[in-house]
Amino acid sequence: MIFFTNHVLAVISFCMLIYLIGWAFMHTFFADIFKKASFGYKLGFSWTSGNVILGTIFFYLAYFEMFTTINVFRACLFLGIISGVIAGWSIVNPLRIKKQLVKIIPVAIIAFFFMHLIQHSLTAYLIDWDATAMWFLKAKAMFIHDGIHNNPYFDNTGLFDFSNKAYPFGIPLIMAGFFKMIAFFDDQVIQFYFLQYFLLIPILLYAFLKEHVQLSSISRIIIAIGLCMSPIFLNHAHSGYVDIPISLFFMTAMIAFMHAINEKTTREKNSWIGLMLLFGLFSVHVKNEGTTIIAALILVTILSGLLRRSLFTQRYILPITLVLGSIFLWKYFLHVSKIPFYLSASIPAMENFHRLKTSIFFYLEVFLDTRIQSLTTIPLLLVISYQFPRIVKLRKYIMFAPLLVLILQLCAYTYIYLITPLPFVVQLQTSFPRLLLQLLPCLYLVAIFQQKELQNTQKEES
Repeated sequence: MIFFTNHVLAVISFCMLIYLIGWAFMHTFFADIFKKASFGYKLGFSWTSGNVILGTIFFYLAYFEMFTTINVFRACLFLGIISGVIAGWSIVNPLRIKKQLVKIIPVAIIAFFFMHLIQHSLTAYLIDWDATAMWFLKAKAMFIHDGIHNNPYFDNTGLFDFSNKAYPFGIPLIMAGFFKMIAFFDDQVIQFYFLQYFLLIPILLYAFLKEHVQLSSISRIIIAIGLCMSPIFLNHAHSGYVDIPISLFFMTAMIAFMHAINEKTTREKNSWIGLMLLFGLFSVHVKNEGTTIIAALILVTILSGLLRRSLFTQRYILPITLVLGSIFLWKYFLHVSKIPFYLSASIPAMENFHRLKTSIFFYLEVFLDTRIQSLTTIPLLLVISYQFPRIVKLRKYIMFAPLLVLILQLCAYTYIYLITPLPFVVQLQTSFPRLLLQLLPCLYLVAIFQQKELQNTQKEES
């Protein structure tokens, strides 16, 4: 049984607050698409947008040296009250409580399947070195101090260079906000916060399958759970690494991008693009890889002709602007403080072709290794290989847009391996299996999306 300490109840309440803030935000700024979304989408979008709001507010507090316990408490209290009123009204006012409860059943089944993992996240100790030395060390620095400008962690003494100080601060800031409210640094129960990202991946997969595949509910549940049962997923479900959190941000941004491709009305198309920009931009605050995904999403959006002039007149441009402003302030702070990124002094490797060849073969080895990925990735590769020539034959090249985004992301990873000053083989073997976590859920979405579009095209032609 789970031993319910005060800290356990606190972290559960904190996660509920994030969901609540996100639900109210989505209902306020993206009501035209949020109201019609399935319950699984609502949960996923609420969690990601709730983290966007809380992370952005905490960043501005930290940047202006106001990240104190009382200010964190006031911000959470204010957001909780406002969000409770908005979210409560959005659920109760339409008098669809019975209908909402029915939608919760598949989500509850998925959560119950991972009950042991939930219990483990609340009782296990943090043992992963990178999580302790990077993300949790940053959270501890923000827990002790009220800002980033006078924080000894960022001093040029070299004491904390091992923790890659230039890495983004979004997730550590949210963790530090929780620690400040409980007045204690508890790296054990905060793992429940990380677990939310993992649990939402099969929930979003279920919602996406429901939208694109005609199967029974139990079949969709089995497929969604099965796709997330690989050892690499379970080992990092609540390990303190941010690869699964950024995977969820990529996933929600990709879902928004796919809806923007298929949406007919300009207003809703713009809303999906706005949501894509919001989640994509905040992923830059989660991990450096987010810079590539947002660049790839914007590039492919422009190439696809999805952008509309009216996009920039919508009310959700305000939160997008605030997130973008926080990114510029963070980059400016790194520049002024002369905090180097570990690749900044690197030069192109002398054996680029050798590194490129080794990287590609290692990608395939990891992707097809059932000890790491389970059996799901092998049929996935076959399905995409089957879809590719059919899409080319039909000349429906817009279907390749989501896949192109993932290919550009993978190219960015490969470029880093080509120029890294760290031992090449060591970095490749230790980092790529975790980097694949960032792309794999999106790759599942791409395969489902392309298959659905092929079926629709065949129906139209027949």
